[in-house]
Amino acid sequence: MNAQPYMVLVDMELRMRQMLQLLLLLTFRSILLENISYSASLPAVAAAIAASIVVVATGSDSGFSADI
Repeated sequence: MNAQPYMVLVDMELRMRQMLQLLLLLTFRSILLENISYSASLPAVAAAIAASIVVVATGSDSGFSADI
């Protein structure tokens, strides 16, 4: 049985997750910078920081193994 198609799908999923994580990180970073520049409330800034940390910390592993 050839495992190549499965590995390609796993690789595509990992790349899509990485792109989504980068997009979320950039979104939260822009929210953070916008909140700081407009002197927004501290809870909004703290929430943006916490969300970006969670995205980076939890996003590196997709739960799939490419070793077949």
